[in-house]
Amino acid sequence: MEQKRVFLIQSSGKPAQHITVEFPDRTYADEVLKHGYYRNELWDVKARDQDFGKCRVGDYVLHYCTGDVEDCTAQIKYIYEIAAVEKNRK
Repeated sequence: MEQKRVFLIQSSGKPAQHITVEFPDRTYADEVLKHGYYRNELWDVKARDQDFGKCRVGDYVLHYCTGDVEDCTAQIKYIYEIAAVEKNRK
């Protein structure tokens, strides 16, 4: 049995504007907090995000919200278990 791993993600209160899609009705933090969804289109480009590509179903994510997220300002408040992993659709 493989050991479950823990990853850290960060999201902000800025409008969710990804490379391939924009969501003007939500922030990056809303995607995680309200929609149970996290998107990082550059995980394989930025060296600091390389571990994101190693996430598997059953691993855990600590969610850090930046200072501009109203409900949980500058804190880790949520822990999620990864239920699904998708490839970015371009």
